[in-house]
Amino acid sequence: MEYKGGIHSAEEVMMKAEIVSIGSEILSGRTIDTNSAYLGRILMECGISVLRKSAVVDSLEEIVDVLREALSRSDLVMTVGGLGPTSDDLTREAICEALGIPLVFQEELAEKIREFFRKRGVQMAEINLKQAYLPEGAIPIENKVGTAPGFILEKDNKIIIALPGPPSELIPMVEEKVKPYLREKNPGEVIIHRTLRVVGRPESYVEEILQDLMAPQGHPSLAPFAKTGEVHLVITAKGDEATARKMVEEYERKVRERLGEDIYGVDEEELEEVVGRMLRERGLTLAVAESCTGGLWAIG
Repeated sequence: MEYKGGIHSAEEVMMKAEIVSIGSEILSGRTIDTNSAYLGRILMECGISVLRKSAVVDSLEEIVDVLREALSRSDLVMTVGGLGPTSDDLTREAICEALGIPLVFQEELAEKIREFFRKRGVQMAEINLKQAYLPEGAIPIENKVGTAPGFILEKDNKIIIALPGPPSELIPMVEEKVKPYLREKNPGEVIIHRTLRVVGRPESYVEEILQDLMAPQGHPSLAPFAKTGEVHLVITAKGDEATARKMVEEYERKVRERLGEDIYGVDEEELEEVVGRMLRERGLTLAVAESCTGGLWAIG
């Protein structure tokens, strides 16, 4: 697809995905679900459209219902959590029931689990061998941090990727195995984002200035997000990497022509970071005296 500077209709067929977080602790608020945000970014980077994300309690019936519904409308379902050794870890069983396939014991996984405990001089409870069972046909993803392997399962033109809940285990699996797998499944297409950070202008002003660039279903797309004291403008483009980056750069140029110095930073740059850099570049310092905030001003 050759980009000629205009707005393209977003009618290209994209792989569709859903993220299902499994665990009563997420719904009760005891655990903050940061995994879904991370996985959403990874999927978008791989050119995969995320339709929905949901959370479900540790109930076999409820998990099966959620999985069947997600598989009915999506090409890829990523599950997070429920791969531990205890009785409330039900993801493996739920996937098998949703797909009508059996769990299969894998001796190689069992030996890796035994070795995990041997290296640490810890007696292994037999319950841990529950983690050596995978749905029939699943490809294990090695867990280099814990005992719960993830896995990838392809069946009936659908893909399920099951990952453990702890980010310290999930992130290495995704970076080392899942991302390369998704790139291979969805070659050539990426989704590029760029966030332009605006300060000192209300969202209504920004939207009025950029209204024609925010056309629904536009491609590239431009979306505003109101933050405390700021407006963030997210530019999104899809295609091969060179084309997508060219689209984003062209749209950024158009936005900057209209907002100028109201844009203070890009992507993850914070206002404090930008101000600090400008002070250093000018050889200036900032002195602060405060008495009423209990140190919050100085800490901030």
